[in-house]
Amino acid sequence: MFRLYFATKTQTVTAIGLIIFALSLFWPVSLEKYEQESLTMYDQNGELIHIERNKFDCWMLKSNTIDPQFKELLINFEDKSFYFHPGVNPFSLIRAVWQAISTGKIISGGSTLTMQVVRLLNPRPRTILNKLIEMHTALRLSLQFSKDKILNIYLTLSPYGGNIHGIRAASLYYFAKEPNCLPLSYKAMLVAIPQAPSNLRPDRFIEKANTAKNKVLQRLPVHSSEVKEALSESCIVTPTPFVKLAPHGFIAQKHGKIKPNCLDKTHQTAVNELIDNFVQKLPEPMNAACIIYNLKTQQIIAYVGGVTSTHRLGGNDMCQAKRSPGSLLKPFIYGLAIERGLINPHTIVTDQPINLKGYKPENFDMQFNGELSIEEALQQSLNTPVIQVLNQIGPGYFFDWLKHCKITMQFYKSSSKRPGLAIGLGGVGISLQDLVQLYALLAEGKLLNNMAQNWVTQTLAQTPMPDQRLKNPGIAYKTGTSYGFRDAWSIGYDSDHVVGIWVGKADGTPCPGYHGRQIAAPLMMQIFNYLKITPIILTVETSSSDHKLRFKSTEKNEFKITVPQTNTTICVPESGEVFLSTNEDGPTLWYVNGDYLGKSSKCESVYIWKPDNAGFYEVTATNSKKETANCSVQVTREPF
Repeated sequence: MFRLYFATKTQTVTAIGLIIFALSLFWPVSLEKYEQESLTMYDQNGELIHIERNKFDCWMLKSNTIDPQFKELLINFEDKSFYFHPGVNPFSLIRAVWQAISTGKIISGGSTLTMQVVRLLNPRPRTILNKLIEMHTALRLSLQFSKDKILNIYLTLSPYGGNIHGIRAASLYYFAKEPNCLPLSYKAMLVAIPQAPSNLRPDRFIEKANTAKNKVLQRLPVHSSEVKEALSESCIVTPTPFVKLAPHGFIAQKHGKIKPNCLDKTHQTAVNELIDNFVQKLPEPMNAACIIYNLKTQQIIAYVGGVTSTHRLGGNDMCQAKRSPGSLLKPFIYGLAIERGLINPHTIVTDQPINLKGYKPENFDMQFNGELSIEEALQQSLNTPVIQVLNQIGPGYFFDWLKHCKITMQFYKSSSKRPGLAIGLGGVGISLQDLVQLYALLAEGKLLNNMAQNWVTQTLAQTPMPDQRLKNPGIAYKTGTSYGFRDAWSIGYDSDHVVGIWVGKADGTPCPGYHGRQIAAPLMMQIFNYLKITPIILTVETSSSDHKLRFKSTEKNEFKITVPQTNTTICVPESGEVFLSTNEDGPTLWYVNGDYLGKSSKCESVYIWKPDNAGFYEVTATNSKKETANCSVQVTREPF
């Protein structure tokens, strides 16, 4: 009876133990270390252009595809029964134990590739208990993952000296090539190094590494002519630093500022060199940034946020920094004014001292040129004419129009103020990337109507070159210099590309004597010459009428809107009315935010406007003399 009870109890415990063991095999194996690949950036052709160390401070790249020749070398050298055993090879273990007993020392370890993967995933001290845990985990790996997946984990985690892990990282560092592009002898060396990575590093112990690679080749079952040639060949190693072609682009892509896989390795390499050579001639800490946008693919193909030197504050990405654009917004002011019918390509403006609501802009050379065409005013980048035009458009309206272009701007406004006329001369913060995007929309004809678009492009394409001896080759470009010589800009486009350049200091301190035309435009031309210019050819549609703008040099304006007063807030209930009137009798055309509202007749003293929504509005009135007046108002629905 006792024997029967004991036997039954033993069987029960054994059965329970087997069940627990079987269930434990399904306990998930953590692949956290394998998943921590080095952060990478690839170009539009799938080529690696930037890599950073992973969270374990290691260089490690996954081997998504396994070269068949490399697989054959590894299996024959490490574990010929890899595809047949369940993660643990009992015959290898028995052989290892017998060799240890008979010789008194360890000849072979009996580990399979799968067991090596376990050690790579979770290194432990070599004890009998840990060996049993390792075997158990190897069984779990074999049950939960395919053989090729296990092989991939090994090829990703295997050590190659220092903080280099995996055949792909090792191949790029030691041989500057992807593993599948290596000859047989070099592949054999990569198989051998993980056996003793500290002693077989080919950059330090090339002779030992060559001897080890021959051992790998000799394990092959068939020695073909290729194998014999590889045995006689000595590998040459030239360590190559890991590629870091786009440090700022890498961070920009990580934060969603640029699209993945958009850059072009060839262009990125060339532009890096051009920027480096250019910046070396500038006094520290001046730096330069560049973006190239392909108009056909609608992708950024080169992104240089600056030379990554600590002496030049290179950690700052100047493609994303919000800086004053200087004169770069002038083409859009003129283009918008043409689109709205306030001026036309034949309009004559007067470059003279002005005082508009206390704002007294001056030209760069502190001179005034009298009457001239708007084309000349834009090409010479004069300040007073563009501010007079902006005053008719309304700076608040222009600011809102820019926001509709899906660019972000930095504007420090108080609770009662809207952007002022200074926005036309750079009184707003915009990044180089947003400016390139804005000019790309202009180049693609997505911002203005055909007449305004073509006029702006042709005018910019006829702007003289920085070197007056050269003719403009068909590049529409504009330069800019922010207040105090803090930022020098040049942005241009031909039929294929938009190139944007910033030059200055990352800390925003002045760079006296450096301005856009003198320093940024020549660099832009270097890059266009590298890209090979595709000239712009346009036929401009113009009106035959001559619409002259007439401005007063003081803030007083004989024709003005009297109700409502500018920069006021009006509480208007739903379906409520706002009365509009001027200081003149006679027919008046009314516009709100550039849209035609209606006409008040000669006998009407006021015009009634019903705002659809609350918000900021630019109200414009035009009299029979084609003079205009503007006012900015805020409409609210709640009592103010």
